[in-house]
Formats: sequence, C-alpha cells, structure tokens
Amino acid sequence: MSTGNVSWTKSDESRLRQHLVRLKDERSVVKLTIVDLESVHLDPFTSEPRQDAREAQKLDLENAVLMQELMAIKVLVVTLCCCCLSWEEIIWIV
Repeated sequence: MSTGNVSWTKSDESRLRQHLVRLKDERSVVKLTIVDLESVHLDPFTSEPRQDAREAQKLDLENAVLMQELMAIKVLVVTLCCCCLSWEEIIWIV
C-alpha cells in the first residue's frame, strides 16, 4: 500500500501494532495509579449522601478555586514582604 511518496509495508504495520500494544499497557498502568477521591461533602458512614453528587462536586470545585486563590494571595504577600525588605535596605544605605 502506498500513499503519495510514502510506502507502507507489513513491517511498518507490525511496528505500529507493537507500539499500540505498548501504549495500551502503559495506559493501563497509569489507570491503576489513579484513585477516585471521595467528596468531603458526602458522609461515608451513611448510605445516603448528605447532598446529591452534583452538588458535592460543585462544592468541591468551589473549594478548589478558593484554595487556589488563597495560595495566590500567599504568593503576593511573600512578594510584598520581599519588596518591603528591599526598600528597607535601600533606606538604610541612603
């Protein structure tokens, strides 16, 4: 089989199949390392969730966004402290 200037041989096909098998094996290994996290908004000791799963996912997402914003604020505080220290050093020099 040839497409344009490129010829496709049986060895190319077998190499491609071997590569696909290897990729599928690697994907299955990665899937084994993934853990489904439980929502902090669901009670694990009761059979009924305190809230439906969608609401729990929404709350988890909001919690993640708030944590991300908190970390950004912490970075800004550290940056501000560094600037203040730099200005203090300049003032002492002058």
